[in-house]
Amino acid sequence: MKRLLTILLFITFVFPIMILICYSMCTAWAYPKLIPDDISYRGIEAMFSVESLHITFNSIIYALAITIVTVMLCIPAARSLSCYDFKGKGAFNLLITSPLILPLASITMGLHILFIKLGLTNTILGVVLINCIPCIPYGVRLISNVMSIVGVNHEIAAKSLGASPVKAFLFITFPMILPGVISACAFVFIIAFSQYFTTFLIGGGMVKTLPMVLIPYIQSGDRTLASVYSILFIISSLLVLIIIEKLVSKHYNKWFYI
Repeated sequence: MKRLLTILLFITFVFPIMILICYSMCTAWAYPKLIPDDISYRGIEAMFSVESLHITFNSIIYALAITIVTVMLCIPAARSLSCYDFKGKGAFNLLITSPLILPLASITMGLHILFIKLGLTNTILGVVLINCIPCIPYGVRLISNVMSIVGVNHEIAAKSLGASPVKAFLFITFPMILPGVISACAFVFIIAFSQYFTTFLIGGGMVKTLPMVLIPYIQSGDRTLASVYSILFIISSLLVLIIIEKLVSKHYNKWFYI
């Protein structure tokens, strides 16, 4: 059983990456050859070029900025939905989950007009704000699950001892919901890192990210450069997620909160 599981994991994860590596090092891979014989260093040169590394670095920074803004918006929303009852709670919950119900293209096209009037198109700020929209439902859902378990009783006890509401949340509740917040950060980062249409429409091609460069190569059939940017995409995502996991495991002396 363990051997079968290992084989399945290899076929699911390792084998596709090996195919990408092979495509990134050749110009063509014709059937029925098992190993490509037309070796090319075009993909390797593109991978380590200044432009590719710059785009990769910018993509990570943009995704991290989107993650921070999204989580800051999700924490109070999740706290309100999971710990309190108020008038219009159902409508508020529906509003938050609406990006999952409505087509993202429709939302983006509608907000595009507003962003033009506000001068946010073709800017990094506009890209960060628009990409928060598809991330918020997931962040709120993940943090709400943890927040509903923790509750607000500890905060009430801290306030009765003289702590301010802000200090009670920061020093009592926040450390307790931190694993859920980190999990939400990881999930939001993956979503933000892979956005193409919203970045293309609001960024106007001025804000370059890995998906913005990757998709045209896939559409044009350039498998060499498409494989190169796919590898960069996978490595960047895994690197950030590993760092997040290490930070959590170091803080709690445990493993795998993601």
